[in-house]
Amino acid sequence: MAAIAKLITRTRSSIAERYMRVPKLLRFLGEHLAFGVAVGIAFAALVLMSNISGIKNLIEDSENPYLAVALLYAMNALTFASLSMGIAVMTLPMDAPCDMRDPEDPGDADGEGGENDDAADKS
Repeated sequence: MAAIAKLITRTRSSIAERYMRVPKLLRFLGEHLAFGVAVGIAFAALVLMSNISGIKNLIEDSENPYLAVALLYAMNALTFASLSMGIAVMTLPMDAPCDMRDPEDPGDADGEGGENDDAADKS
């Protein structure tokens, strides 16, 4: 029994370690993706249970009801997941603009101008 407990503890810690190794932005997006999928599935279930516009009756009378239900759930999950991720990204706080230049590059030490400065000096 102790070996099983040790295995479960090791598995839990390895899952947590792997989760923490994922880049922060991907974890952020993944959490919002999961939340959006859950909301979409709940919304589709609510639509079917409440029979809005008779959609439950239409699905029951259709030739392939499983396909219709799968599409309803999948498209709602996709829509709400995209919505959740979009809202999350749009509400991120803005940091200072990122300077993508290489700090080791001596080519732009003065911080002004660009590649065409030499051409402007010659004329």
